[in-house]
Amino acid sequence: MTSERQNMPDVTRMTWDAERLIERTKNSLVEIYTADPNNVSAAPVKRLDGPVTMLDGLQAAGRYEARGYIVEVRVVSQPS
Repeated sequence: MTSERQNMPDVTRMTWDAERLIERTKNSLVEIYTADPNNVSAAPVKRLDGPVTMLDGLQAAGRYEARGYIVEVRVVSQPS
């Protein structure tokens, strides 16, 4: 981890493995976004109740291979 990274504010963006993705999105409202290969523009493609799986992200992106596309899952709300 670089010192630049250490000085950054708390960021909720992270990479999750399949099991953690399901656990983090359980009982949550989530939005799935895709971005172009250069991460210049992002567009929401699906909003759904969790839990979310990796396949949900790939299907929402309209692709069965994630090559060249970034799939981002944003948790909109979680149970209190």
